[in-house]
Amino acid sequence: MALAALGCLGISGIPFLSPPDSSGPVAGGGAAEGDSQALLGQAILAYRAADYEAAVALLDDVIAMDPANAEAFFYRGRSSYKLGDLDRALADLDSALSLAPQHAGAYYYRGRVQYRRGDYAQAVEDLGQAVTLDPQNAQAFLYRGRALYKLGRYAEAVREENQALALQPGLADAYYYRGRAYYKAGEYYQTIADMDEVIALQPDNANAYFYRARAYAKVDGITRAIEDLQRALSLALPDNLRARAEALLDELQP
Repeated sequence: MALAALGCLGISGIPFLSPPDSSGPVAGGGAAEGDSQALLGQAILAYRAADYEAAVALLDDVIAMDPANAEAFFYRGRSSYKLGDLDRALADLDSALSLAPQHAGAYYYRGRVQYRRGDYAQAVEDLGQAVTLDPQNAQAFLYRGRALYKLGRYAEAVREENQALALQPGLADAYYYRGRAYYKAGEYYQTIADMDEVIALQPDNANAYFYRARAYAKVDGITRAIEDLQRALSLALPDNLRARAEALLDELQP
């Protein structure tokens, strides 16, 4: 299959393999190839409708008919990722890349899979390939920064989030993860500034209030830290952060 741009569900700028023409058999390809292309089109529609199980079932049939169809492996890998089957997702994205080695989208999703599996070094490598092939993919820079953060490479994480924000200035997650990296690097005022941006974009982001409170506490902004902790605790703060917020609030309050 020829490579072409395919706008897909929330991921812009990633070059995917071209969408199938479901109007009939491909010229010179015979009925079987036309049938597999029609099924692939149905599978992509199911994926876009978030019916991932239906997409997988259709893609199983596509791959049975056309085992060299890189796009089918790619979409089955994406669907399996959405369903939480990371092993199958990884295997399918490996297959997609063996068939289409310049597939930026497959590198991107394989990096996402590796991140969720906790293999942060491999995630950094795959996401690096994704941005090399598609330097306009803000999400790939975002996730590469997150993986670098997990590896303790905070300055590099900041640089990746800078790239994400240069491409997509209103990307709240990039401000959030850059702020956390700044905190680890001891740049507390930078953390405060980034969490300010997150809160401006997402006023009910409990995590941002929590991390801004921690930064305020480091620069003796005790009153602001207490206010932020109280706000975080009034929102849907995850249980692991809630215990830490309560402990810090007890420590700061007279």
